[in-house]
Amino acid sequence: MGDSRAHIDQDFIFPPFDDLCMEENGASSTVQPPSDTILQTSDDVSFYVHRTLLDSKSNNNFGGLLVYGVMCALRGARSLYMLEETASVLNIVLHILYGISSRRYCPDIPVISQAFDMLIKYGCPLSTCVLSKSEIFVDLVSHASDPESDPLEMYTLAASKGFEELAVPCSSFALRTPISSIENDAAIAMGAIYLWRLVKLHNERRQTLKRLLLQPPRAHEDTTACDKERRNGVIRAYGLTAGYAALQPTVMVTGDWIGDVFEKMIQNVGCGLCRDDVRSKVQSIIACWANAKRTI
Repeated sequence: MGDSRAHIDQDFIFPPFDDLCMEENGASSTVQPPSDTILQTSDDVSFYVHRTLLDSKSNNNFGGLLVYGVMCALRGARSLYMLEETASVLNIVLHILYGISSRRYCPDIPVISQAFDMLIKYGCPLSTCVLSKSEIFVDLVSHASDPESDPLEMYTLAASKGFEELAVPCSSFALRTPISSIENDAAIAMGAIYLWRLVKLHNERRQTLKRLLLQPPRAHEDTTACDKERRNGVIRAYGLTAGYAALQPTVMVTGDWIGDVFEKMIQNVGCGLCRDDVRSKVQSIIACWANAKRTI
């Protein structure tokens, strides 16, 4: 994600929705009617918006603001309401509600978290306002998939908001962190239910991996070059390699990693038929592991 480099100061007014509202893909646009509402943030930035859009996205009249809120002033034909939130947070919220890109503002995770809190507060369900095809949703999942990012960050964010649609895809990347390495703060933030579901996913994948690994490969019939004693030696070598693979601290091992681990063992097997048997078994493991459950 970004680092919120594009700050909003007192001279900034929200993008001119009065004239044009660009869709996320930039392929088409629709003309909006003149704005009829002004939202003024705690840091004195005004956002010119449309009451009908806020009403349509919210299930509680935008936190009751548009029904029970105190209208502070009139600016021409526009009603003005004061908000507790800052401009950087409201800016992202409005970009989400209007369905336009906020990438140029480089919102960081804390700002996005606050924006999600604001959406919830003002009755805008994350599941309907932040759709899986939306830019910000795609960016969050992409951030979770980045091997350089904190594997738990996105899952914890989604879990703490009860945002199931985001938590599910992010749980796959959260598997990079062993359960024993989850800090108390992260466990508390994600809550008991989502923590339990993540632990359950870890355990299910570990048991699946063990089941796949610990069943030995098929053994061929005796030949002049390879008798039962030699085949038993291959089975023992396979068992040691499988045990090593099964005891990895993370359940995010890849098929390529499994193949590489066993290939080192296979190269030391003298019998060609035994090598084929072990390779066939490893290929079966990799295929089954690719289909193993990887999300909560």
